[in-house]
Amino acid sequence: MSSYPFDTATVLSVGQELECMRQSLGMKLSDVAAGLPVAFRHLRALEQGNPADLPSASRLTSVRAYAHFLGLDPDVVGERYERALRGASSA
Repeated sequence: MSSYPFDTATVLSVGQELECMRQSLGMKLSDVAAGLPVAFRHLRALEQGNPADLPSASRLTSVRAYAHFLGLDPDVVGERYERALRGASSA
């Protein structure tokens, strides 16, 4: 059982999906940061699966905005992330 209050595997999976899509589009993380009202360090935290490094009030908003920016379905990505943040037992 994880010592974190969230499903670490899914959080990391969402982050990796965002990172892979960004890279496949030929973008740097700084390109995304320039196009979104989300701090570079928060985008990095999303990609690295570190939700504790994000302001709790904007975690879901940030992941949805990032997904939308990359052309992913923000509802699908956001729901996966939200379920993961609720904890491994509810995923």
